Amino acid sequence: MTPLHPAVLPGNERLVVVVGPSGAGKDSLLQAWLAQVRADTPTLQAARRSITRPASEAAGSEPHEPLSEAAFTAALLAGDMAVHWQAHGLHYGVRRGQFDVLSQPGQWLLLNGSRQALPALRHVAPDVKVLAITASPHVLAARLAGRGREDAAAVAARLARSQLPWPDGIQPDHTVVNDGALKGALASVLNWWWPLQAAATPAGPVTSAQPT
Repeated sequence: MTPLHPAVLPGNERLVVVVGPSGAGKDSLLQAWLAQVRADTPTLQAARRSITRPASEAAGSEPHEPLSEAAFTAALLAGDMAVHWQAHGLHYGVRRGQFDVLSQPGQWLLLNGSRQALPALRHVAPDVKVLAITASPHVLAARLAGRGREDAAAVAARLARSQLPWPDGIQPDHTVVNDGALKGALASVLNWWWPLQAAATPAGPVTSAQPT
């Protein structure tokens, strides 16, 4: 993840970058988190990523901005991307405008990111919160195989990537081991995030109902 024009993002203490290996259930957990918070108060949004991957109409697919490699490169050269990185043969980026919400008091932003890209993200968001979503190796393997999207070699490569060490000097602020029911993982995330939200809310804490 490389900032082409490093400039600290205002309100970056209310930015949460979510990282985790393929098969950890990260997307499902993010969707549940957003749904829970939006049901109470609209204080949480997800950054829309730009990816060199076609759009998909499949249920649960990420509503990203699909770009060709040429268009992605043009956006980089124009300084439109606040951050960008590469993974699984694709280019990922987040346009600067996606972070504008952080200039509004009390608003939080979720970024579906990459663990190995965290050092560069710190250049533009030194106070970013890091949430790690993971699962046991056998759970990851079963979930990846169950998706049926890739052959055995590709699944093995994703599993190997999940074992890469954390970048020097960076550790997650909170880790969720998502081996079981989504409800338990969501409760872990909310119980970590609500105190942070309360502390960052100028007018006092925003109350939210416990997930049921």
